[in-house]
Amino acid sequence: TSFGSILKTTNGGQDWQTDSTFNPIYPQIGVLQSVFALNNNLAFVSGSGGRVIKTTNTGNNWIATTGGRTNLESNFFVNENTGYTVGFDGVILKTTNAGNNWLLQISNTTQNLNDVYFVNSETGYVCGDSGVVLKTTNGGNSWGVQVYSEFEKLNSVFFPSNDIGYIVGKRGKLLKTT
Repeated sequence: TSFGSILKTTNGGQDWQTDSTFNPIYPQIGVLQSVFALNNNLAFVSGSGGRVIKTTNTGNNWIATTGGRTNLESNFFVNENTGYTVGFDGVILKTTNAGNNWLLQISNTTQNLNDVYFVNSETGYVCGDSGVVLKTTNGGNSWGVQVYSEFEKLNSVFFPSNDIGYIVGKRGKLLKTT
């Protein structure tokens, strides 16, 4: 989505309707990058200008929960209260109160971070530019650089199980861990 447009389907993707009461004051903060839905009612969207917006009523209303200058690229919630969002300049933010407040985490990198994924409430991974991969095993209290190499930009991370994970990136890069 871009410039504040959020689309919603209620029929398995056959039709899409604009579903947003979020009207950004400035166009930059309306560029939306990622959506994460915990259930039918609760969803979070991250985007430019440090915005995370959320809905608690299936997208009928959207509330901006944070602001700033750093673009946020992705978010992930382990439950209704605890979530993470990542973005430019190594920014990792964590909430423990459903996005009402966000605390900056120490990421140990200044690379742009593009995606975040948690396999459980304690263990999570982040991937970003220049092949950076970060890992936490303590719920985001500390992040270690697991891989840092000359790889291209890494875009997305996913773990179908606790032990098997995939990261994809620019120029067809596919990484797997077991």
